[in-house]
Amino acid sequence: MKKPLQFLFIMILAVFMTPNIANSQLLTESFEGTFPPTGWLIVNNGSGNDWTQDTSSSDASDGSKSMEYIYNSNNAADTWAFTNALSLTSGQVYNITFDYKVAGSSFPEKLKVTVGNAQTVASQTTTLWDNNGGSDLSNTSFAQASFQFTATSTGTFYFAFNCYSDADQWNLFVDNIKVYQVPSNEIEVVSILGDFGGFNPSTSDTVRVIVRNNGLASQTNIPMDYTLDGGAVVTETMASLGSFSTDTFTFAATFDATAAGNHSLMVYSDLSNDEDRSNDTASISFVTNTVTTVPSTFDFPTTSALHFNLVHNSGSITEINSEADHNTTGYGIFMTSNRAIYYTFAQADVADAFSNTTQITEANMKIDASSVSYLLMDFDLKTLTAYAKCTWVRVMINDTIYAKTIQGDSVWRDNGAW
Repeated sequence: MKKPLQFLFIMILAVFMTPNIANSQLLTESFEGTFPPTGWLIVNNGSGNDWTQDTSSSDASDGSKSMEYIYNSNNAADTWAFTNALSLTSGQVYNITFDYKVAGSSFPEKLKVTVGNAQTVASQTTTLWDNNGGSDLSNTSFAQASFQFTATSTGTFYFAFNCYSDADQWNLFVDNIKVYQVPSNEIEVVSILGDFGGFNPSTSDTVRVIVRNNGLASQTNIPMDYTLDGGAVVTETMASLGSFSTDTFTFAATFDATAAGNHSLMVYSDLSNDEDRSNDTASISFVTNTVTTVPSTFDFPTTSALHFNLVHNSGSITEINSEADHNTTGYGIFMTSNRAIYYTFAQADVADAFSNTTQITEANMKIDASSVSYLLMDFDLKTLTAYAKCTWVRVMINDTIYAKTIQGDSVWRDNGAW
């Protein structure tokens, strides 16, 4: 007996976990406005240059501007950027995060973050972070620093960013600074794990989620819930989760994903004293597809075709729409790059092109061919514009590649028998 055949149309177009921040945010600064920001103070404690504002978006991690130290050929840096006044409470824990990078790895920079009770160098008596624990910084892509400070008294505090790079290095960039109060009780549902639906759905799918405790207090008996398609709520209990720790929780109760169509799965925590409800829920959508018998044609009369499973990645889009229609009476499979990203490369061959997994799209269909002795297939395929080496297609049947490339503005029909 013939087994069901799985067709896989894959297209690639060359196209031009941090902690949750709780409600008690005291400072957020990305240097998008005037410089220095309101309430800030820049002090040069040496003979090098001052902190300045960089207006190049390529040197910003948030928005289009950042704070920058530009090298001095003859003198070492000793410039300080003091934040505005922040009212802190004795014994309360505060989290500080910021992004940083250097202009060249061969020109390391030096940076420390301090805290004190005034906007003066002498008052900055406590060092909280210094070169990420090393002797200098050499990362040319933004990295995030994250550390905590427990207020020693109730009153006004100032944080300071001190660049003390050697003379004649290059440039140091700081952006996306945040200071916020760490909550005592704060559970986050980070994500749902697993794949559901498709052509081989299960009658007993397991729900697994990543859960993070962003609070100071360890938690026990955490209520966890999930619902499929807005139906009955399943409630179970996560035994415990330590402060600032992450773990996976698996529900004992499973669900049936075999009904054809579109589905949504929502999971949420229900800690009664949670101080930030904005991150308690995670949800995913999935499609359970149908296996079809051998068709005479797929002409896509609607945009809902459950015999196709469409897959895209972060740099790509795939859907059924009228733009892909060939006979002017319906719809077709539309595959493209993510237009917000645009293309970043043109590759020489199929192997190189398909190594860029972020820009791959797929259209899968599963056919029950048990009643036929052989199968003929033809299809129309066209690219929008004739960019050489920027559009690649391959067709796979039961994991075997039969056709694998198209370039330019053309129509391709393949009438081979399988």
